[in-house]
Amino acid sequence: MLFVYGEGQTEALFVRNVLNPSFFLSRGESATAIVAQGLRPFAKTQTALLDLLRHPSAQVTTFIDYYALPADYPGMPHRKPPPGNPAHAYLKVARLEQALAETISHPRFIPYYSLHEFEALAFTDPAAINTQRQRVAAGTVIPQVTQMRDQAQGNPELVNDNETTSPSRRIMSLWPTGQYQKTVDSVGIVQRIPLATLRAACRHFDCWLGQL
Repeated sequence: MLFVYGEGQTEALFVRNVLNPSFFLSRGESATAIVAQGLRPFAKTQTALLDLLRHPSAQVTTFIDYYALPADYPGMPHRKPPPGNPAHAYLKVARLEQALAETISHPRFIPYYSLHEFEALAFTDPAAINTQRQRVAAGTVIPQVTQMRDQAQGNPELVNDNETTSPSRRIMSLWPTGQYQKTVDSVGIVQRIPLATLRAACRHFDCWLGQL
C-alpha cells in the first residue's frame, strides 16, 4: 500500500492518470493519492503523514512543490541558495528532503519535493504545451517555451524564478487571459509526454520514482 500525500488536485490527478497506469500497475501495485488542499502549516502535514504511517503495511511519500514551501517546514532556514549555478537547487532540495525524513523519522516514509513545481515537468516537451494550448487558441508557442527551458540550462526542473515567473505562471502566460485551467491543462500537458521521457529529462523526479 502506497499513500502519496500531494499538495492538491493536480498532483492527485497525475498519480491516478499517469503514475498508476504507467508505473505502479505494471508492477502489480497502485498508489492512493491523498489531497492536502494546498500547503498547510507543517504541524498539520506532520500529523497527516504520521496518521498514514499508522497503517501497518503502508509506504508514504510526499508530492509537494519546492517552490513557495512554507517557512515552518524542516530545513527551511537553510534554503537560501548560494549565488551562482541554478543547479545548486538539487543540493538544496536534497537537504530539505533529508530534514523532512529526519523529522518524520519512519522507515516507510520517502520525502519528495517537486523541483520547482509540478508544472516544471511540462517543460520536458514544448510541443506538448503547444498541443494542449491549441484547445483554446491557434498558433504556436513552441519557440517561447523552448526559450524558457533553454534559459534554465535546458533542464525542466530548473525552470523557476519568482512568483510571476514560476513554471505554472510561465505556462499560464501563454494562454489567452482567463483560459488556462491549472488542473486540467497542467495534467493534460504532462499526460502527453511518455513517462520514460519525463524521467530522462527530470533527474530529481526520476530519483523519486526509483526510490518508490
